[in-house]
Amino acid sequence: MLRRRHGIWMEESTGKSLSTLAAKRLRGRLRTLAELDGLEKDGFPLGWRRVTRTKADEKRLRRVLDATHAYDTLLLLGIGGSDLGARAVLQALPPKKRVLFAGANTDPDELEALYSMVDWKNTCVNIVSKSGDTLEPMSAFLVARERLKKAVGKGYASRIVATTDASHGTLVRWAEAEGFLRLVVPSDVGGRFSVFSDVGLFPAAWSGVDTRGLLRGAAMAMRADWPVRWAALHAEAYLQENRSVWVCMPYAAHLASVAFWFAQLIGESLGKTTEVGPSPLPALGATDQHSLVQLFMQGPMDKILTFLEVDRFSSCLVVPRAPSVADALAPLAGIPFEELIHAERRATADALWAAGRPSVTLHLPRLDAMAVGELLQGFMVATAYLGQWLEVNAYDQPGVEDGKRRFKAWLAARAG
Repeated sequence: MLRRRHGIWMEESTGKSLSTLAAKRLRGRLRTLAELDGLEKDGFPLGWRRVTRTKADEKRLRRVLDATHAYDTLLLLGIGGSDLGARAVLQALPPKKRVLFAGANTDPDELEALYSMVDWKNTCVNIVSKSGDTLEPMSAFLVARERLKKAVGKGYASRIVATTDASHGTLVRWAEAEGFLRLVVPSDVGGRFSVFSDVGLFPAAWSGVDTRGLLRGAAMAMRADWPVRWAALHAEAYLQENRSVWVCMPYAAHLASVAFWFAQLIGESLGKTTEVGPSPLPALGATDQHSLVQLFMQGPMDKILTFLEVDRFSSCLVVPRAPSVADALAPLAGIPFEELIHAERRATADALWAAGRPSVTLHLPRLDAMAVGELLQGFMVATAYLGQWLEVNAYDQPGVEDGKRRFKAWLAARAG
């Protein structure tokens, strides 16, 4: 396969039969596009497909950025789609300013340890919740608000950014009452698809990430062929070969959080019935070659792997020559680490192929904003196709909602 000079390209190690089945499914691509358009007309939240920002969007974001740029730290409080996308972007593209994350767990030791390190006088807080009553981040926000008030006094509200629904919900009323800065979770965008809305773009822009590059990359994904090919391969691997465990394994530490974002996107979007539901599994290369790869190589034949490879790293680290007492390491001398990690990925993929276990590798030309934008948007596009092909609603989460209802019943009983 020839490498594309720009953008992500996909390398297959899947076998002729699986590739042939996927090619047949691809012939239904135009029909599926029409179905997605029809879903949007029926009110499904497909606003994530529009990766261009309106003037009003940019004006709102710029106003909040101008009001908060002087602070040294941003504390982002969110869970699930309100936090995983931003984590993925900010790990992949290290920020120029400090962003801390909390609100994704109610572990008191973890929260206290983090908050004890915060310089509240030089921090602004971004609470992200579409409804404004999500248990975990709102509990963390109540604590953060009290500590911010104690540290800075009456001006605390000007340091709080509420990213929530445009007009309805608890956080909207609270923001209006106390004068928080406001950003918007679009009504036609679900949480796990929201990384290129204010939810992900504000922390990225605040910390100095190239958000224009992110959006240009996302636009490339809407025209690229790899997301649909990736979806077709996974649909056929699932439907025809019962490969129900989908592994996302970056061979780049900066992409580790992408694997966890991928797990939410796939698990929450496609796990909807007892008959249908691939299980996503995050891993990290080369680290998990010494742990999970044993399972991938010789465990049940129920997996298909996606490797993420960065073709060109930004660091040029080379292995030094070992002393004579460590002669077994002599072959490493002078090899760039970039070459090492590429060779490890290829060796793992080839070993899986020899064992009859399929994989694909998504090659990012380099780890920059355009590549990250294309990767995240491409997985969202693929998930939309998979929802159609597996005949599930990729945009709701009834299993999650049931747990929330049960907690609210417990809370009401405790309060009563």
